[in-house]
Amino acid sequence: MKRIGERIKRKRELMGIHLGDLAREVGISASALSQIERAKAFPSIITIKSIAEHLDTTVSKLIGESDHKSDTSPVVRRGEEKLLEKTDDGAFLFGVDHHFLNKQMHPFIVELRSDAEIADILKGKVGQIFILVLKGSVGFVLDHEKYHLDEGDSIYFSSRVSYNAKNIGKSTARILVVISPPAF
Repeated sequence: MKRIGERIKRKRELMGIHLGDLAREVGISASALSQIERAKAFPSIITIKSIAEHLDTTVSKLIGESDHKSDTSPVVRRGEEKLLEKTDDGAFLFGVDHHFLNKQMHPFIVELRSDAEIADILKGKVGQIFILVLKGSVGFVLDHEKYHLDEGDSIYFSSRVSYNAKNIGKSTARILVVISPPAF
């Protein structure tokens, strides 16, 4: 049950949903949801189903049914990426990998609309971040040092330093972000 709670909390935080907001939507108290996330309480299947619906996932994924499956294709086709998070100013994070037991890195695509930015989304996590600009121009501030990255340019740094990436072009910028170890 501990893993279910961890998965719920990780998905909720990834989507930027406050514990109280999710609890209210599901119809349970914030205290009950907190206890579920910390494996101090065991939710009913009806509660798990409601949580899954509100987190845009499945009960199967929350309970880890696919954790030990090896028949999942390693290929993610165009259009199969999953929206992980979006910000109010126009940044969209898309997962571009399938669940894989014991994975050592997590790749995702970030689309930055004009003037959109992502700042410190992974700050404080232990590990490293690699970013490759796939399309557009991105202004980077890494520990107060400024960098201009164009299509094909990359940057590699510790996730513990302060950073910001901002689309400085007029069209949508796309960047590939790989974090290791996985933080989500």
